[in-house]
Amino acid sequence: MNRIVVGIAEPATSAAAVQWAGAQAQRSGSSLEILRALQYPSTTAAGMGAWYPDDLMGELDSLALTELEEARASVSDTFPDLEIDTRLVHTHPRLALTRASETARMVVTGARRRRTLAGALLGSTSMHVAAHSRCPTAVIHAEPVPGARGVVVGYDGSPAADEAVTVAAEQASAVGEELLVVHAWFLEGVVPVGFEPTRYVARSTRQEADQRHRLEQVARTVADLHPGLVVRADLLVDGFASDGLVTAALTARLLVVGSRGHGAFASMLLGSTSSNVLQHTLTPVIVVPDRVRVAGATPLEADDEEDGEAVRPPVGASGGGTP
Repeated sequence: MNRIVVGIAEPATSAAAVQWAGAQAQRSGSSLEILRALQYPSTTAAGMGAWYPDDLMGELDSLALTELEEARASVSDTFPDLEIDTRLVHTHPRLALTRASETARMVVTGARRRRTLAGALLGSTSMHVAAHSRCPTAVIHAEPVPGARGVVVGYDGSPAADEAVTVAAEQASAVGEELLVVHAWFLEGVVPVGFEPTRYVARSTRQEADQRHRLEQVARTVADLHPGLVVRADLLVDGFASDGLVTAALTARLLVVGSRGHGAFASMLLGSTSSNVLQHTLTPVIVVPDRVRVAGATPLEADDEEDGEAVRPPVGASGGGTP
């Protein structure tokens, strides 16, 4: 499991992700696998693929292999000692990357955005992989934040947040930069029935102090485990966690969040905070899965979601192999 897998698609959204994954692999002593997933229409008599010329599939394969080789060469130029494999598979990118996460240290995707009436939304592949991945998922935007420094992590006391803090501390230590642990806490705006206003304010003040104390304890524990790492804690009062994290990470080089949602849809599996962060930040984000959910997850099958396997077998290139 000591490999990092980066998925490529359009060059405009893939180049930054490939370079980020290469740097991550170099720092962590991992190998790098560059993955291209190409899904064909069904070639059965009733399928749309029956209308395609026989040589079209071969041309698409050739183009994809060229893209893989160009991506490999770009990373090799930057990190000449890095072990790099490339792989072409014939299935939907969501399924390919989620399957790769079963044996990878981390999966990386580019942040492709689509235009809607609500604005520019993150593409479905990135959201799906972040929600279903068995390992941490990094979502990388094409344009880095100029002068970005430090790592920000969201913390809410959940097991998923504990995992996120561990990953964030490792990331900050690896680059020798500061770690900021952020927790959002809401103060109820309406005094509950039966509470005197003065007693309610006093209770809320104690609760806020307790939250600050717990957050500072987390920061001290992380600092003790990572000597030399500067760790700060920030309690956001009366603010949405996603808004606070996006703001805190405006000038950060990395934002780390835990995935602790529940349900069948990607946004529910991620949880509202992680989902909103992915949609609204331009900072690179690592989403760390809940270890309990991962342990209880069943292996993916070819017909998961609506994406079945394509008819062609996986293709290995430049040292890559079949899954």
